[in-house]
Amino acid sequence: MLRKRRGALELGARLGAAAQFHQQVTTCGGQQVIVAQGGPLGTHAEKIAVLNAHPRIGASIASLSTLSRQEQGTETDPATLAELARLNGEYESKFGFRFVVFVHGRRKEELVPVLRSRLARSRAAELATGVEEFLAIARDRLAKDTR
Repeated sequence: MLRKRRGALELGARLGAAAQFHQQVTTCGGQQVIVAQGGPLGTHAEKIAVLNAHPRIGASIASLSTLSRQEQGTETDPATLAELARLNGEYESKFGFRFVVFVHGRRKEELVPVLRSRLARSRAAELATGVEEFLAIARDRLAKDTR
């Protein structure tokens, strides 16, 4: 897990050093990460590291950061959690990285069909979507921090 987080942190540091990027800081996987806006997000491996630093949708509440708990909620419907665990496993086996979605107040049961539909996509499409979802999460967190 530390290696995955380190990749996200290294990406943040590299992007932070690049003058052409507008820097913003967010928390991912319990670590602060600099997020670029208006530029590419880094190498293929760095993108995967950022996604893998993100918690799984439906993960144990105890394993989530405070922000992730607030965003994902604390509902514990066993059937929904079991389905999310199964689909997360299938997704990670197929694509090689974690499913990331901007929850934006949706209940976990609402995310099950989203995860199912994204399983039908290509790896390249999912990598791009996962990064966009990560950036949406970061922008939302930053907007909340500036209020």
